[in-house]
Amino acid sequence: MVVAAAAAAGEPGAGPGGWTSTLALTAAAGVATATLLAYSAGPMVSYMYDVVAKGNQGERSAFLKGNFAPTRHEAHGEAVIESGSIPRELDGVYLRNGPNPLLEPVANYHWFDGDGMVHATRIRGGKVFYSNNFVKTSRYQQERKAGKPLFLKFGDMRGLPALLVLMLSGAKKALGVTDVSEGAGTGNTALAFHARRLLALHEGDMPYHLRVLCNGIIETIGRVTLNAASPASAAVAAASYAPPSTPARLKSATPSSNPGTPLATPRNGRTKGAPRSEASDLVSESSCSGPAAGLPTSGWGGNSFTAHPKIDPATGEMMFIGYSVEEAPYCRAGVLTPAGELSRAWDIDLPWPVMMHDMGATANYLVVLHLPLVFDPKEITKGELPFVFQKDKPARIGLIPRSAPSATGKGAKPAVQWFEMPAFFTFHIANAWEEPSDGSVRIAAAHYERFTFKQMDDDQGAETKAALWEYKLQPSTGEASKRLLSSKCGDFPVVHPSRVCHKTKYTWMGTMETQADTEIAFVGISKFDLEAPKGKDALVGEVRYPPRCYGGEATFVPRHRNPKRGQEDDGWLMVYVHHEDEGVSKLHVYNAKTMDAKPVAVVRLPARVPYGFHGMFMTEEQIKDQIE
Repeated sequence: MVVAAAAAAGEPGAGPGGWTSTLALTAAAGVATATLLAYSAGPMVSYMYDVVAKGNQGERSAFLKGNFAPTRHEAHGEAVIESGSIPRELDGVYLRNGPNPLLEPVANYHWFDGDGMVHATRIRGGKVFYSNNFVKTSRYQQERKAGKPLFLKFGDMRGLPALLVLMLSGAKKALGVTDVSEGAGTGNTALAFHARRLLALHEGDMPYHLRVLCNGIIETIGRVTLNAASPASAAVAAASYAPPSTPARLKSATPSSNPGTPLATPRNGRTKGAPRSEASDLVSESSCSGPAAGLPTSGWGGNSFTAHPKIDPATGEMMFIGYSVEEAPYCRAGVLTPAGELSRAWDIDLPWPVMMHDMGATANYLVVLHLPLVFDPKEITKGELPFVFQKDKPARIGLIPRSAPSATGKGAKPAVQWFEMPAFFTFHIANAWEEPSDGSVRIAAAHYERFTFKQMDDDQGAETKAALWEYKLQPSTGEASKRLLSSKCGDFPVVHPSRVCHKTKYTWMGTMETQADTEIAFVGISKFDLEAPKGKDALVGEVRYPPRCYGGEATFVPRHRNPKRGQEDDGWLMVYVHHEDEGVSKLHVYNAKTMDAKPVAVVRLPARVPYGFHGMFMTEEQIKDQIE
């Protein structure tokens, strides 16, 4: 363009105004070139990104094969009860989240990477319907529109070319090829129901608000933002919360049409004359219900939110964390009121960034896990993922009083009591509580003596397998200890939902074994007694699926909504099981109390359900009580 402009202007000095016209045309050509480059830079960088990413591709991931492989289409249809009968108490919807890439990945892929897809089995009046629906995140919508993957994935971060992929990913953001103003998460990990909203959770982003329709289809409402509670709204939320089993229901104003708007303050409180809840004896354990001093001065400023928040059934509060590996503070923690507003927030100073997949809570504490699966970018150049287990670093567990005032911003020093033990790792906590006998904090968890991401691909030996352990923290002395509860290998622990944050007797875990025909094999469900005497294995029951049938996390659904009715293990376990030889997926329902091998019911589903992550059960009342 510059050459053409010079030719049109003639040689410099060839006539009156020659230099002037040449300079003017040259400047115009420069503007035109810059404009052209601006328009073409995005596609150029995107093309380079695809080429480099594909060049860094290894063997096709095992997490794209077999029943890990995604299903490309949303489906809805009637399911068939193949055997047994579904208990009437299970009217509602069983939901399970998991990764399901909409589009074929450009390069490397890890199980953690896929778009969120919620698999729902709707049960009502003896009829059963199944549906699967994508969590329609900002990332999902951008990639669907482009017709190809656009965003960096966890699986991409291996090998020297990954460094260039990282730089090009940053350039795509800067040039507007990808828009991260609404986050870049997938919503693929877990689900929670809080403040009359169903939430899809992924630790790299904020939650997404979903809604279950009457027929079981799941629609995405939008990404959630968290605004700070005022003293008045916090007081109303605390006063109006009705623990489980109380006849009165929390009523709240309908939010604005903006899906990012937090819930409005409840209009009314507990129904006049309603009987005291039999669950309300839990409230006395907690010092956190009520708007004490120390409300945050602003909303949640972070862009991450744990996939495993904890909801205290006694107060209706949700405890959560968010973590970052890019800049301090590497961890933030908070508390939401029963109405979904931020009532506490703390910036937590950590000496090094780590993966923080789970957290815990008790009646009086929020539990932070700072475990030595450390973010180390140098691992990328070695062809490994950038999180490495550093056994020379301690496993640290922090306790934050839930009633502590907010502490955020520069110089913030929240009240955290830290406990240290020799290195270990856990992805998932079963529960945490304060032991009435001695005031200690107990944490039951699926524990790894050491962990590497290689062991998700290969059998790395006994100490890299998860088993049930207990951590004991004594706030009065600062002492900490851990002990093995059972040698049975497993993960994805669950408890009775009314016991979260409070003393628990039972937990159930997916039983894991090495199998030749699948990467991670959940071959059944194990039941454990957390009050088993020391020295005695806590395993008290086990269900095994038929040969070559594999599941995942089972969701415990109590028989009685009132936690004072029946025993803690009186209920059912619901789990999706894939029957490899038949090539079909089924919903299995088991008796959680007896752990009989024969399912209470087996439902044949009209579509395949890929192996996934975490689930939950919504009651008929919760479905009706959702925000419109």
